[in-house]
Amino acid sequence: MNPGKGDDMRISLIGAVILTLLTVTAGALTYLVMQHEAQSIRKRNVRVLLQNDTRFFRQEIRQARRLGVIVATRPYIIKNLRQIDEHPRNRHARHNLARVARSFLPMGLTAVAFYDMRGRQVGRAGQMANPPFVVPLRGRHETFLLWDRHPLMRTATPILWGKRRLGSVVIQSRVHFVGAMAPITRALGRTADLRLCAPVGPASMRCLPDTRQSRYISHPIPDFRNGQPLPMWHALHGATGYLRMRDSKGHAIIVAYTPVSHTGLGMSMSIRQSDLFHDITAQLLDVGAILLALLFMGMLMIRWLMVPILRQRTEAERQTQMVNMRLRSREAQIQGLLGHMADGVIVINEEGLVQIFNSACERIFDYKASEIIGHNVSMLMPEPHRSGHDAYLRHYLETGEAKVLARSRELVGVRRDGEPFPLEIRVSEVRTHEGRLFIATVRDITLEKAAAQQTLYLATHDALTQIPNRLLLGERLQQALAAARRTGTKVALFFMDLDGFKAINDSLGHDIGDALLRMVAQRLAASLRADDTVARLGGDEFVIILSGSLAPDNLEAVGRKLLGVIRAPYVIQGHTLHVGTSIGIALFPDDGADSETLLKNGDIAMYRAKEAGGNRFQFFASGAPVVNRPSSALHADWLATRWEDTLELRYQPVRDLADGAMTSLDVLVVWRHATRGLLDQNTVFGVAEETGSMVALGTWILQAACGQWKHWADKGMAPPPLALSWTTAQWQQDAPVRTIEGILERCQMRADRLIMGVGEKLIAEHDAVTDTLRGLHHLGVRIAVDSFGAGLSSLTGLRNLSPQILRIDPWIVHGLAGGGDEVGLVTAIIALAHSLRMTVVARGVENEAQRLLLRELGCDAYQSGEGGKPLAAEEITTLLCATCPVARDPSETPPPDAAPGEQQGAPRTDS
Repeated sequence: MNPGKGDDMRISLIGAVILTLLTVTAGALTYLVMQHEAQSIRKRNVRVLLQNDTRFFRQEIRQARRLGVIVATRPYIIKNLRQIDEHPRNRHARHNLARVARSFLPMGLTAVAFYDMRGRQVGRAGQMANPPFVVPLRGRHETFLLWDRHPLMRTATPILWGKRRLGSVVIQSRVHFVGAMAPITRALGRTADLRLCAPVGPASMRCLPDTRQSRYISHPIPDFRNGQPLPMWHALHGATGYLRMRDSKGHAIIVAYTPVSHTGLGMSMSIRQSDLFHDITAQLLDVGAILLALLFMGMLMIRWLMVPILRQRTEAERQTQMVNMRLRSREAQIQGLLGHMADGVIVINEEGLVQIFNSACERIFDYKASEIIGHNVSMLMPEPHRSGHDAYLRHYLETGEAKVLARSRELVGVRRDGEPFPLEIRVSEVRTHEGRLFIATVRDITLEKAAAQQTLYLATHDALTQIPNRLLLGERLQQALAAARRTGTKVALFFMDLDGFKAINDSLGHDIGDALLRMVAQRLAASLRADDTVARLGGDEFVIILSGSLAPDNLEAVGRKLLGVIRAPYVIQGHTLHVGTSIGIALFPDDGADSETLLKNGDIAMYRAKEAGGNRFQFFASGAPVVNRPSSALHADWLATRWEDTLELRYQPVRDLADGAMTSLDVLVVWRHATRGLLDQNTVFGVAEETGSMVALGTWILQAACGQWKHWADKGMAPPPLALSWTTAQWQQDAPVRTIEGILERCQMRADRLIMGVGEKLIAEHDAVTDTLRGLHHLGVRIAVDSFGAGLSSLTGLRNLSPQILRIDPWIVHGLAGGGDEVGLVTAIIALAHSLRMTVVARGVENEAQRLLLRELGCDAYQSGEGGKPLAAEEITTLLCATCPVARDPSETPPPDAAPGEQQGAPRTDS
């Protein structure tokens, strides 16, 4: 053999061996490195998938609780629960709650149920499951995980009104966690297993079906095996980690575990090591075969080894992307659910950046969600709130002091075009592992504010003539008097009453009479200056206020002008009509230092003009007597007799519009006159006021009525509360609260069985009366606002005093038959009263049509005597005997263990 060729062969052989060794060594080293990398990738995938699964499940829990909070804060639901709280048998409110519950089912819920404060179900939609597997989840709200052929989640959220709990709402929805995670887990490996467990007792647990089976484990599983805690034991005790161990069949497995936030659950993901390294082991044989076949291309084998490993990495990244896509899809579903809500929902983080902006917000603010999400929420606010919002948020995060959390508040928002508008907002805080989120529920109240302004207009203007009524007249008169005091000028009050109007109204009908009143109002308004006031007191009485430099000659000229304006003929429906007017003129400060005195003296002067023949004006003269004043003949009779012996009480039942039950009795007084027969309460009060007997009369009526109530109670009946109304003089007597308290104690009558009525004008103009009413409220006596809608209503007084009952004036109820403004006015009054948590009573109901219409408009009760007249005590006794013990007060539920004597008063022997 040629030595050179032999050397070449040796060199070639050595080179081949060296090349082979280098290739094999490099390939082996590369394989080991990539095997370690692949193993790390798989382990990381296990941890990442477990974290994503945990986050996905927590998100479903948060969504269920968030939806429960959103449902529990709906004003409409709170309103109906309040009605059920006040009237447990309110079918209308129960029907409303059932209808609202059904409206939430299309949002992905399987069942919705409402419960009152006593735990009784008052509305439901869907079927609540009753499975054997029920796991409570920790948290601020009661949340349970159930298994009924598929996982369910049930959340109970309290419904609050301020700090008072009205009840709760329970929602039930399907849990998509198991079905969504099964394919992702199987993609990790055929032995991959995802498990969710809950503790059962001190040393066992129970698990939901894992991703490889479709039934749950009903028997408890021990926490320990062979004396060692299982990975799920660590997860259930709040630990997160990674373990190598052997399963029950002896296979080596790798397990990642973690708790599910603060729910009390644990989650683990396991995979066999053989499955973890299966791809690498299988490829080792391929690599060996390739190395033997490609001896001369050893360096290229590295590439052949790297390609499959890189493919594994790419596949792992693809699986991670799929999980992220599923999470984003779930977030899109949540956004879709929020998009179906009627109220706007804005979620911001601790930096004030918007995270969620639902479709209702897009409609409210005229912004697209993409234009708002990621930006500061202050862009939706006007100045100066926009500039100060970040500082306010930082202050809250540092100190915890907040003004808007957990309560509704009215604010101003800004639309895209810069237009400000009123909105109602309620903000709640949610703490997550990523930080705090602030959830704001917003509602555009532009229409409600407009309705409130319309309500204020209806409350301050006469419904027939559209000119100011008593309320606005009183306010403007007080303003004019205040201005006159400052400037030292005068104020003239013209008190006008039409002459001949009653004959036209009776002969031609109310339609023509109403048209005539409207034309009179138009003429008066057109004949005055812009800063003068003309108002209608009621009937055919009008009042005009003039301010400034008022010389007697000027006032006489105004009086002659008004007489001429009224005397001009009226053509109405083909009739040419003529009326005159009697005008009484009173001056400030000459004829009165306050509005009441000025109106009274103007009225007296008007009577003098009418007694002088009418169709003229008359200045008030303090010393002149009133000729033939209607009550003057009765004054002597009143003073000459012991009036207590000639007075009798009458009672007018107030009935519930829902079931007709008697809820209270209005107390009236009549005078059995020796020659004139039975005189009504208005006459009695007028004579008592003129003779200075008003305070004594009020005390007598209260004492007699409470004594009669005790008599009914002693006879074993269930008399409803008594309602009395006092005049200004009675409210302004010395220590009225002590007087009422003493009478209640003597008659052994609970304070809540007495309702004291007060006129709107008194609330508006007399601070002392307001203080007295607060004292009665503290005592337990209920307060009713009388004749609302016809007098000097004070919305501020209503808000500050918080009376329990509001009574609609009879003249408004009388006008319901014709529809139109009266229906709108009654609707507005009812809405206003219910918003202030007041019961609405309609007075003067005359027929069934009015009663049905009032019930349809939402009125609570109505007042009408049996047959339309007040009843004597004997007739009320008959009614109580016929309905006993049905007669009740719907706002009161007596204690179930209270004795009859404790509820109604101690027995008495008098009749």
